[in-house]
Formats: sequence, structure tokens, C-alpha cells
Amino acid sequence: MNLCGVLLVRKEYKGRLSAATERHEAIHTAQMKEMLYIGFYVWYITEWLIRVLFTKDAFKLSAYMNISFEREAYIYSQQTDPEWIMTRPHFFWWRFLWS
Repeated sequence: MNLCGVLLVRKEYKGRLSAATERHEAIHTAQMKEMLYIGFYVWYITEWLIRVLFTKDAFKLSAYMNISFEREAYIYSQQTDPEWIMTRPHFFWWRFLWS
């Protein structure tokens, strides 16, 4: 869990996160910073609630997977370019809002 840029990891996973997971969480941290942290959480929860209303699957997993913050983080954390986080345009997640 990424809480205001601090990763909270269970003991058995400490020091064993994959590079993709670390990049994923670094992207979330960048998103939090540009939304001044509280804005990130307000937007995240609001977008999730809206997507839940239009999701048909029983577990609402697609609502989570379609949050714009998550879409950016999942797509770009899978790339092997370690420089992405430093060259990432601000508010890049916005591009995933309507697609």
C-alpha cells in the first residue's frame, strides 16, 4: 500500500518487490504529489465510486482497474524504461480518464 508516498509492505515481501511494482508505486507517488496528496485520494475514491455504478462484474474489479491513476500506473510500470518516472508529463493520468 502506498500511503502519501510511503510504501507499507508486509514483512514477507520486504526487499522483494519487483521492479515493475516499485515503478507502479513510484508513478502513484508522482500522481499524489501533483494532486497535493489529498486531491489524489479524493479524486481516486470519487472516480472509483462512479465506475462502480457502471460496472457489471460482481467483484467490481473492473472499476478498480479502470481508474485513470491505475491505468497509467499499470501500463507504464510494465515498461522497462527506468527513466519514465523522471520524464513523465504532469497529469499524464488525465489521458486515461475517458478512454
